[in-house]
Amino acid sequence: MVLGAGRGPLVNAALSAAHHADRKLKIYAVEKNPNAIQPIRLSRTDDVTVHFWRCNNGKKVWYEWAVTEPSCSAIHNPAGRSYTIGL
Repeated sequence: MVLGAGRGPLVNAALSAAHHADRKLKIYAVEKNPNAIQPIRLSRTDDVTVHFWRCNNGKKVWYEWAVTEPSCSAIHNPAGRSYTIGL
C-alpha cells in the first residue's frame, strides 16, 4: 500500500517490479482531498465525453484530461502537476 502525494516514482517502481516478475498488480487510486472530488450526475442514457491531451516541455511528458459532456470538469493533471514521465 502506498499513500500520500508525490508517490508516482514509488508506484512506477512497483509496476516495473511486477512486470519483470511477470506478476499482475492491482492499483486503486484514492483521493484524500474531499474538495477535489467533483461528482457528475448521470442517467443510464447519458453519454460522457472526455478529452485527453498529451503534453510535454522537452524534459517531461504528461497527460491532461477533462470531462466535457454532460457537464465540464476541471482539467486534471494541469502542467503535469500530479504525474509526469521523464524523457
